[in-house]
Amino acid sequence: MDREKSCTIGLGSNTDDRKYQIERAIEHLCGYFDKCTVSSIYESEAFNGKDKPYLNTVMHGQTRHDYESVIRFLKKWEAECGRTQTESVEGIISIDLDLVIWDGQIKRPRDFERIYFNRGYRELLAQGAYEII
Repeated sequence: MDREKSCTIGLGSNTDDRKYQIERAIEHLCGYFDKCTVSSIYESEAFNGKDKPYLNTVMHGQTRHDYESVIRFLKKWEAECGRTQTESVEGIISIDLDLVIWDGQIKRPRDFERIYFNRGYRELLAQGAYEII
């Protein structure tokens, strides 16, 4: 039997309905992952300094799915929420879901270092969301 793997995902949205987008994504993700823990929702400036501010949160959970399946699941949800390449180029992001940490490995080091991820990640650490084995 496959063991559960931990996943830490950064969520962000900068549309007019950004709070709704984040809350909807949290509900969707927590239906897919086990032992789901979510940081508070907070605002951060766009990393490029020109797009609208984002609402962000960080979610941590467990899964028996493989890495590629989880990525497909996240990208499918982004598409279902209307995320397109054009939207990304224009700097209007309905929902952004990035698998930053997979099974204890940092998969997206740039995101890991950014305040929009780090703030929620540190909050989850303080809450004891991560088991030490």
